[in-house]
Amino acid sequence: MTLMIPKIYNDLARKSIDDQSYPVSTASLQNRLLLKIHRIDQFSSYGPFQFIQRQLLLWTLRFLRLPQDQPLIWYTTFTVQLWLLALPWFQGEFIPSASTDANRYGTFYLWGLVLSKEWVPLADTWKFAIMAVNLDVGFLYRFFAWRCTQSTELHCLGSSKGQRQVRQINEHLWFKALEVIFWMWRFSVIIRLANCYGGVWPTLIVNILTVWLVFMGVMLVIGKNGLLPTFRERHRQRVAVVANGCRACQRAANVQPSSNNYQQRTTISHQEHPYHEPGVEHHALEEQRFNSRERDEHVLIDRLDENDMEENSSTSSHSSGASSSATRPLMMHSRGTGTSNNRQYPNHHDNGSDSKLD
Repeated sequence: MTLMIPKIYNDLARKSIDDQSYPVSTASLQNRLLLKIHRIDQFSSYGPFQFIQRQLLLWTLRFLRLPQDQPLIWYTTFTVQLWLLALPWFQGEFIPSASTDANRYGTFYLWGLVLSKEWVPLADTWKFAIMAVNLDVGFLYRFFAWRCTQSTELHCLGSSKGQRQVRQINEHLWFKALEVIFWMWRFSVIIRLANCYGGVWPTLIVNILTVWLVFMGVMLVIGKNGLLPTFRERHRQRVAVVANGCRACQRAANVQPSSNNYQQRTTISHQEHPYHEPGVEHHALEEQRFNSRERDEHVLIDRLDENDMEENSSTSSHSSGASSSATRPLMMHSRGTGTSNNRQYPNHHDNGSDSKLD
């Protein structure tokens, strides 16, 4: 369910862009889930089961994002799941006392064993398969779904956790080390299986679980938010994200506009989620449009004020330049003629100046 339902919903959202008869938008759904999570952070007495409700919303958001955020993980998991249901898992030496190799070696399926081209249904295969599917595939898939969200967007900035920027558990290095230890434990089970049923060849090499665990081990180390990326970015300052439609986040970000600890961005944008449909109307999108209009108005007013200031400064500088250029030749003319001009044109001065000149 966690593998197929989010992917089907995303495909329907993609179809809704071309066909209006499918009014589905995965971007709007993810935005609504994120806003509900922020509302739970804003109100401490949201309900007696607010922790359970918040976790359900968080994991729904993570599983919904994973097919788009990490498509390689999703397609590989889907392929391995189909393989485990219908195709053989490995070959092993299930009857060591048999006289021939054809009788000693058999093929392991989810539904039983194939020995000498005969189908042998066994309950042991079901027991091993249930453990392998839940631990090797299920747990590792949830580790990668956990990486689809970050603590900078999950906690509302208006809450105490959002201001302190509390990290998720899986964002710590010690948890990354636990993931690697869990992977080593599951791989050791495959090694013990090979020791009991045939050795390295063919039980360990020709084994779908070996291929799956090797791929998961590589992605745990170098994948998104893996062990190496987390180690390299351990000293990098994290930037809090202002979620669209969350007024508490916007008010908290506007309290200290001079600091660079906040980042205004579209939580579900066209680049991250190409299935966004702007025609879907809900309360979060309405608040987003209202806030965007307010921001545009403030930006327009600031630009008009800057233009007025530039025009005033340019006109004042032009007028001062013109006046200085006009007075400069007059001063030069007066210097060149000296006091004789005053004597030739005594009418240009008042009586007090004439008496002093005389």
